[in-house]
Amino acid sequence: MPKESCLALKKMLAISELWLYKLSRTEWRGLTGMPADSLKIHRNHVLKGIKMPKLKTKSAAKKRFGVTGTGKLKRNFAFKRHLLFNKGTKMKRQARGTLLLADVDVKIVKKFLPYL
Repeated sequence: MPKESCLALKKMLAISELWLYKLSRTEWRGLTGMPADSLKIHRNHVLKGIKMPKLKTKSAAKKRFGVTGTGKLKRNFAFKRHLLFNKGTKMKRQARGTLLLADVDVKIVKKFLPYL
């Protein structure tokens, strides 16, 4: 391991232990050598022990899409909820089951479902 990365690791370990103490901005800068605003992990997050905010899953997306065993996204057919007496038998028969989502739409839907 290079010397620079060892020093960086030791510094990060020292910073991670500072959350035990309530420090002012100037004390923080004196101990870490860095201004509190320039840290990748904000000073308040380290003080509270928070790493990163959690991502929220869109409720509408989790109700409408599922995942296959191979990790592909599947969806249901449209126009199968009501007024089915107006629709042909062929349409209703062909709209059974599920479909795989198009590649273009997968990128959009995966943003709504971050923990797939």
